[in-house]
Amino acid sequence: MTREQIGTALNYEQPNKTIAKIHERNADRLDPLSTVVNLSNVEGDRYVTRETYVYTLRGVMEICRFSRQPNAEGVANHALVSKTLVLGVVQ
Repeated sequence: MTREQIGTALNYEQPNKTIAKIHERNADRLDPLSTVVNLSNVEGDRYVTRETYVYTLRGVMEICRFSRQPNAEGVANHALVSKTLVLGVVQ
């Protein structure tokens, strides 16, 4: 998931900025659980490429733990269930 996706799921007013702050404060934990990719989007009549942070499932779980948001546990559970469904793993 991206910073924007995680922050939106956690109901932050500034999702990307807030997750970036959480990452800064916990870089030792989150650096190995994330990567930066260049994603292109259409904005109006042009393509724009931006660096985007993407987190592993464990990274999402750690961010939820650090966030202290009331819905953090639900977001973490949703991420886990979603990954399970994508991989076709049934327990």
